[in-house]
Amino acid sequence: MSYSGVVASLERLYESAVMAPHEFDVALAAEDLFETVPDREVAKRIRRAMRVAVKLAGFWQGRSDDEPDWVRRVDEASGAPAWRPLLEVAQLGLDANPSADLFDLVKRLFPVVHYERWMDGMGFEEWQESG
Repeated sequence: MSYSGVVASLERLYESAVMAPHEFDVALAAEDLFETVPDREVAKRIRRAMRVAVKLAGFWQGRSDDEPDWVRRVDEASGAPAWRPLLEVAQLGLDANPSADLFDLVKRLFPVVHYERWMDGMGFEEWQESG
């Protein structure tokens, strides 16, 4: 699985935890996530995100909320710390195998975790040339 694939899988994990907490099964999710982990560092971030997902499901269990946006539900329950493992996976991928896709992923997640922009106004090609 690619680094961006891991992030997408973790986003789906979070979505299922907050949108259907009564059906959430972390053990089932673990099987999919650990099939092809790029490296040990990514595995650590996956385990951290899985612990977050369990907490998210616990937070939303039994609550009635009309919020249809799963991202807002994650933010309401946990905020920036929930997104940190996803950002770190994207950053590890950008270090290991730079691509425009991973660059955009880091650019999207960085402000969610750190409340500041990353490489504002710079594209992937410029970033590669500057490094």
